[in-house]
Amino acid sequence: MQYKRPFYKKWWFWLVIAVITVFTNLGSGNNNETQSTHHSTEARSAKVEKSRKQKAAAEKRKEEKARKLAAERKKAQAKKLAAKKAKLRKKQLAQKRREKRARQLAQKRRRAQKRQLALQQKQKKQLLAQKKAQAKQAAANDRNSRTVYVAPTSGRRYHFDPNCRGLRPANGNITQMPLKEAISEGYTLCKWED
Repeated sequence: MQYKRPFYKKWWFWLVIAVITVFTNLGSGNNNETQSTHHSTEARSAKVEKSRKQKAAAEKRKEEKARKLAAERKKAQAKKLAAKKAKLRKKQLAQKRREKRARQLAQKRRRAQKRQLALQQKQKKQLLAQKKAQAKQAAANDRNSRTVYVAPTSGRRYHFDPNCRGLRPANGNITQMPLKEAISEGYTLCKWED
């Protein structure tokens, strides 16, 4: 019988193992490369995602800051507007007070002027009354001191004018006397001279 060598000692066995080893190394090298590229793409995508998240967070922070600034600006503008309105109200109130005071002063002046005018009118009336009284007194004094003409035989009237037609019936019988005396004797003023 012929001696058989074990298969691991045969040349073709080792050739198969070498070919398998080469192919596995080639395949595993590609696989390592694909894995490394896969890992690097994963790392890159993770980095990109992280940077996106960071950017989004930064944008959110910026937006929040912008909102806060806008809110602060609005508050400041509202305060300024309120202060302006308050100043305007104060000015308007002060103007109204001034106008009210001016109206009150004008009313006081008008009242004072009315009082003064009334007083002046009263004084004028009093002066006129005094003048009238003086004139009456002067007229009465003048009358009492005047000379009048009477006709003792034809009537009980006295006349200021010696040519009065009421004296015609006396036919020249005319007497001259002071008015006071004529009145005391009961003579009255002629109707023609009245």
